[in-house]
Amino acid sequence: MSDSDEVNEKFDSLFNQYKIDKNVFFEIEFGTIPNQLAQIVTSQVNINIIGAKLRIDNQRVSHILKYHDGITATERVKEEERGQIPVKKEDFYFIHHIILKNDYYEKARPDRRGNPGIYFIKILNNIHYQVCLTYTQKRDHRTDEIKKRLTVSTIFKKKT
Repeated sequence: MSDSDEVNEKFDSLFNQYKIDKNVFFEIEFGTIPNQLAQIVTSQVNINIIGAKLRIDNQRVSHILKYHDGITATERVKEEERGQIPVKKEDFYFIHHIILKNDYYEKARPDRRGNPGIYFIKILNNIHYQVCLTYTQKRDHRTDEIKKRLTVSTIFKKKT
């Protein structure tokens, strides 16, 4: 089984769990950024992502599908009005590829809690994808190890 197949299975399990109960918190880890790429990104955006685990949780899935799907009725501006393409469930399966095979990346503004972020950007089939990852780190009190995480916070799409 390839890494890509393994990641797709993890996203399948994420969506299966999401269908069962959107109100129970759950997350998946879907790899790390290869060391060579992590070193380059770290040196250019000044966020030490070396060894950070890639993850996504159901709260981020809910946010993305609620506010960026272009279908859900909210008081916010629709994707088309922003010149963007609505995000669909199928787009989540591209996340790993967009991160690892990005065309470029850039530092994002910190989130509401002050955590730094990075946009990984890739053009696929004339569509410009942006995946924003938020960086956090926590000390494991049992092992005193620092756990680094890059959590998918949002996805945007637009025509090139």
